[in-house]
Amino acid sequence: MAQAPQRLTQGQIAQSGGASAPQPRRSLNKREKAAVIVRLLVAEGSPLAISSLPEHMQAALAEQMGQMRLVDRATLAEVVAEFLAELEEVGLSFPGGIEGAITMMDGHISATAASRLRRLAGASARADPWDRLMALPIDRLLPVVEAESIEVSAVMLSKLPVPKAAELLGLMPGE
Repeated sequence: MAQAPQRLTQGQIAQSGGASAPQPRRSLNKREKAAVIVRLLVAEGSPLAISSLPEHMQAALAEQMGQMRLVDRATLAEVVAEFLAELEEVGLSFPGGIEGAITMMDGHISATAASRLRRLAGASARADPWDRLMALPIDRLLPVVEAESIEVSAVMLSKLPVPKAAELLGLMPGE
């Protein structure tokens, strides 16, 4: 009968000192390392706010996890040690994006300044246009889809959540 895999703790990794640990069998890229850490944290029952990531990052993470099979213990220990070392080096972190900064500064800046910053952020080139597109109501999307070429409309519909795309398609003429 197979034994359940042993879980590594931070203490075990620190105690190993790296000198006696077996050499990892494979080298992982950053996406694979992220998948390993997320998989380990999920297995440990740690709460993760993955839903706060942009959808394309969530999808990339899920795809990477779907492509991976087994990671040997030495590689796992190396990835965890590297992750913990990077965490220990963090001195301060900032919220990603202007919206996070405005939320963090709530009560420290005026409502007028916050409103102005939100307006500027809406027009920002750094804002993900697909996120803004997904937030639009159907009645605003329908004229855009009807005015665009079939190819552009198909790409746009592919980026929408399935129920919203289906509703939008249902409002369009058959052709």
